Amino acid sequence: MKIFLIGFMGAGKSSIGRLLAEYLDIPFFDQDQVIESLSGSSVSTLFNDRGELWFREYEAAVIRDFEYPENFVFSTGGGCPCYHDTMTWINLHGQSIYLSAQAEVLVSRLRSTKESRPLISSLSSADFERQIADRLALRVPFYQMATITVDMNAGESTEAVFASVVTALKIS
Repeated sequence: MKIFLIGFMGAGKSSIGRLLAEYLDIPFFDQDQVIESLSGSSVSTLFNDRGELWFREYEAAVIRDFEYPENFVFSTGGGCPCYHDTMTWINLHGQSIYLSAQAEVLVSRLRSTKESRPLISSLSSADFERQIADRLALRVPFYQMATITVDMNAGESTEAVFASVVTALKIS
């Protein structure tokens, strides 16, 4: 299986990806970790030093040029599918799963990790909530190109979301 997990930051792509890869006994890759390993810099540093436009080009190149094994689970960066026709590329090269969450759920989940995320780290509380809602609205049309969508509900456990992903993939 070739599986790409997509969705907004804080949707649980990395957590679900690790569980799914373990369940399927295939390798898991987190795009942010791949970028940090290849570049020798943190995503935050790259984003802040080079800017979002440069980062989005680099992110698109990384996903296209990565040496994928025959089977894998790959968790993309939240914005990756939305630039440089990457969502089309993903769908041509594997199965895409959109972990869908409402803005309020994402705000709640991101509040504790806000400082480590370059797009939101410097925002005030009101701007933070507005930025999440606005960016999510812009990205949803790209995310909805996924072959599978799994809706996440407020308070739903990682295990419950994982079970929904397994059910959607029709694997047992």
